[in-house]
Amino acid sequence: MRTAVTPSPAELSDETLMLAFSAGDFAAFELLYTRHKNAVYRMTLRQCRHAGVAEELCQEIWMKIIAAAESYVVSARFTTWLYRIVQNRVIDYLRSHGKLAGIEQSLEEDETGEALQVAAAATWQPEVHALRRENAACLIDAIEALPGPQREAVLLHFEGELTLEEIAHLTETSRETVKSRLRYGVRKIRESLLGLATAGEAPA
Repeated sequence: MRTAVTPSPAELSDETLMLAFSAGDFAAFELLYTRHKNAVYRMTLRQCRHAGVAEELCQEIWMKIIAAAESYVVSARFTTWLYRIVQNRVIDYLRSHGKLAGIEQSLEEDETGEALQVAAAATWQPEVHALRRENAACLIDAIEALPGPQREAVLLHFEGELTLEEIAHLTETSRETVKSRLRYGVRKIRESLLGLATAGEAPA
């Protein structure tokens, strides 16, 4: 006779933990917070660009999550629901301070119709890791220089690890628009990093 194996808290899905928290298990919330606090902070900081503001917004975001626990239902991945709350709060902040800077402005669709390839992530990753070893500030500057919609798509995909479909649902746009924003964003970051590399190789 087999003995049922009870998963440890660390093995439980985000959705299961959120449902447990909604039922009164605060330890489940603590684990969720530990899993996602760094990503939420990074995303908030890179969009509002001020550490003190990012910390305040993160506190508000997690309070919103606590307040919404009783009404939480599993209709999508927990991260989709979470990053929707993050983006809404950041956009509200940027709008109220006159810093929206085109986040709500749509980008033109890529006229070539070329699909975003999985290889885009592969070309991104070596540059990310190499640059982080050499000078992380350059990568942050390259991301911050992106237009709002492209920066949002890049952060949700690479920081939040959301799929194109999830980002489309989150940002209320089409999958093709997300694809274009990611393609343009990755291309601009690569061009920026390659430009820095070329400048570094130039003779003094």
